[in-house]
Parts: sequence; structure tokens; C-alpha cells
Amino acid sequence: VEMTIRYPSVTRISIDTDESYELLIPCNTDCHSIQLSANTVFGVMHGMETLSQLIEYDFDRNLYELKYIGHISDAPYYKYRGLHLDTARHF
Repeated sequence: VEMTIRYPSVTRISIDTDESYELLIPCNTDCHSIQLSANTVFGVMHGMETLSQLIEYDFDRNLYELKYIGHISDAPYYKYRGLHLDTARHF
């Protein structure tokens, strides 16, 4: 995996931190390099998580396979990430 971080000096996350990334998985077997590029390390972290979800192990052939080949460009829809838990329904 080739990783490119455009702004490696950003080490603290804030509401304005860019968490976008691009993941390029080549479509032929000759190219063995997956390219991951992001503006910050936080984007790379999300890209690696996406990549981990695209890899599966084939027990019959005893090897790892990629479930997807192509280009993924992803970014958060909102500036923040959050969690909502409705505790009134779980008592």
C-alpha cells in the first residue's frame, strides 16, 4: 500500500480537520500497489479502515482476496462525527 499524506503536520483533530481520502485499487493483477492518498493522517486512518473491510480470506485457496477493484473517493458528509443513543427506549 502506497500512502500519501499531503499535510503530515496536522496531528490534532478538530471540527475543521479534513478527513477525506482516495483509495485506488488497480484492476489488473500486474500492478501490486494499492494507492491511498489523503490530506491528513486522519483521512489515511479512514482509508485503511475501508481497505480492511475490502479484504477477505479464502480458506479453500489459503489466500487473501480483494472484494472490490476500482476507485473510492470518500469524505464525511458533516463536519463532525457523533453518536446518538436514545436511552429512554432501553430501560
